[in-house]
Amino acid sequence: MTLGQVLYLDGDYAAAADVYRRVLAAHPGDAAARKNLASCRLEMGERAGGEADLQAAVRAAPELTGHAIAALALASHGRFFLRFGAAMDFVRGA
Repeated sequence: MTLGQVLYLDGDYAAAADVYRRVLAAHPGDAAARKNLASCRLEMGERAGGEADLQAAVRAAPELTGHAIAALALASHGRFFLRFGAAMDFVRGA
C-alpha cells in the first residue's frame, strides 16, 4: 500500500494502480485499496471505473465516504458537487 501511495504522489498513476490491483488480488475486501485504486483511475481518465470503485469502497466501508468525496473533487478527471448531500448520495450509489 505504501509503494502505491508513493507512486501516486509521484504522478505515476498507472504503476500505482497496478500495485493497488495486486493488493486487491491478495485482499479483495480491502476498501482502502479499492478507494486508492479509484483515485488512480480517476487521474488516468478512467472516470466510470474510478467512480464505480469509489462506490464499491464506500459500500464496503461507509467510514470512507469523506475520503471518497475528496477523491472525486481533487482528481483532475473527477466530479465536483455543489451540495454535500448530492456528493454523499453519489458515492453511496443512491
